[in-house]
Amino acid sequence: TEEASNVFQHLVSLEDVKPNATTYSLLVDAHLVNRDPKAALAVLDEMVDVGFTPSKETLKKVRRRCSRESDFDSDEKLQSLCKRLNLWMGGESRRELLYNIEYSAEY
Repeated sequence: TEEASNVFQHLVSLEDVKPNATTYSLLVDAHLVNRDPKAALAVLDEMVDVGFTPSKETLKKVRRRCSRESDFDSDEKLQSLCKRLNLWMGGESRRELLYNIEYSAEY
């Protein structure tokens, strides 16, 4: 992720190359793989400041990572970002039910 961030910063510093929404989304995914929702939110904020709108899929990935890492501050920041963009995320109750199922071999 660090190397990807360095390459991204280098590309942004060039005058001829401008990142698009896919570039930002891939960088967010890289931070999520490393379980760093704060860095992913920083990239999302930068993405919105530049003028791109993140996809609902990307926002849901960040939301899931925040809940699994118990990072409630980042989750609140994500909710405020969604309100600012007028995006409704919906509930994750079904997914959370499946995530918390305890399987056993007893019938």
